Amino acid sequence: MTEKFPTHMMSLADVADQLKSGTISSTQLTKTILARISACDRHYKAYAQVIESESLQAAANADEDMRAGNYKGVLQGIPVAVKDLFYMEGTDTAVGSKIFSGYASTSNAEAVNRLRRAGAIIIGKLNMSEFALSGYHPEKQVPINPWNENFWSGVS
Repeated sequence: MTEKFPTHMMSLADVADQLKSGTISSTQLTKTILARISACDRHYKAYAQVIESESLQAAANADEDMRAGNYKGVLQGIPVAVKDLFYMEGTDTAVGSKIFSGYASTSNAEAVNRLRRAGAIIIGKLNMSEFALSGYHPEKQVPINPWNENFWSGVS
């Protein structure tokens, strides 16, 4: 997708308008964001897990719904990521800790259910401080602040 102003720098409202009008598709948008993650996350380490195939299927479903006139609202077709604190069925939920590494969630957090009902495309889970407290586990990747690498990207 060739853009004068890349979608990852646009407001949610502007991207939602483009999706609703059919200027872009959720599948195109999701592929663009996944490509950006692939290109940048080796450095920034924002993602604990990227959920590529499921997110592409969800994007295709969102496109189909929008073409059929089933518009759910501003989040429909928008790629989002959730903190690794939220359970998502079938995905690891380590909560930033080595203790829970490999723990596969068997249910969804209500926030995940609500995002999905709104039509959002969950593309991954974000790295976080251990147990959402004050520091990162020494064996886990520490995310880098994209605006200033000298500043911490934050606690939880």
